[in-house]
Amino acid sequence: MEPGVTADDQKTAKKTAKLYKVYPMGYVGLDDARSFCKVFGSETGCAAALPTEAQWEYACRAGTIGPFAGTGDPAEMGWSVEQTGNGDEVNPIGVHRVKTRRPNAWGLYDMHGNLSEWVADRYGEYDRRPQVDPKGPDEGESGICRGGSVLSDPNRCRSASRISRAAGECRDDTGFRILLVPDEPESERAAP
Repeated sequence: MEPGVTADDQKTAKKTAKLYKVYPMGYVGLDDARSFCKVFGSETGCAAALPTEAQWEYACRAGTIGPFAGTGDPAEMGWSVEQTGNGDEVNPIGVHRVKTRRPNAWGLYDMHGNLSEWVADRYGEYDRRPQVDPKGPDEGESGICRGGSVLSDPNRCRSASRISRAAGECRDDTGFRILLVPDEPESERAAP
């Protein structure tokens, strides 16, 4: 997505693009993930955003209440440091192809481990009052990653686990998942 790409960069990008058809995209900062959503939305006409922390956890749990969705077994549901072998020159941290573990009940893959995922909210303490679809603070220095990664202990890959990271921090075990925002039906749009 960056301008000024050289011919050598294009060759590398083509090789990398082939990998990212089957591997998740890592080494992405929060601002880059948000920029991607804007570009994706403007180029496709589909509104796209990062999910809020609450939306991410809701999707991860898929109607379950245990620490790991689906079968409840972290080794079946995702990739943590316990299941990851050594990487190689192309994939140094050992990220795995997508869809190589079981999906949750809603058909979502890789919610536990493989790559940590940025969410839209800034890091802060939870409001303890009961809420529906809560949103985190609008401001703050740190973003939030959910889901754990191939470098995480299985406990850090739980549905409820969250980690604070600097918004500009890019790590090879961090990516993102987009949320497509549906258009409001004509009948629900506010009158001008």
